Amino acid sequence: MEESITIVVDCYSEWIEINNRFIWRWKDDDMSESVLMTVQRDILYNDFVNSIISYCGLNCQPNDLVISYMHKSFENQRILPFKISNQLRLSTYLSDATRSVLRVYVVEKPIENENVGQDQ
Repeated sequence: MEESITIVVDCYSEWIEINNRFIWRWKDDDMSESVLMTVQRDILYNDFVNSIISYCGLNCQPNDLVISYMHKSFENQRILPFKISNQLRLSTYLSDATRSVLRVYVVEKPIENENVGQDQ
């Protein structure tokens, strides 16, 4: 039988650097709650990303999503958050007994103007 685990996912904030430390700050001072998500320990990376999009009600493509966390042993040090970008990193995160809160954000891509360079 596959083991289910519950993780905490924060989909409503962003990483910022303050005083040589990276902290997670609510966007636009919006105090949204984190989402509890239950997954199988052996979930595939693509299924995991799609589950986050569904649980958080995000309107984005999977490759626009960035999933990261700050490991508890490094919280007060100046290091970049760990990113979960493939199956190996996901498996490492899920196997860690001290799972930190996942920090999820959507990469905003600039809208390209289709009329640039065209005669009017």
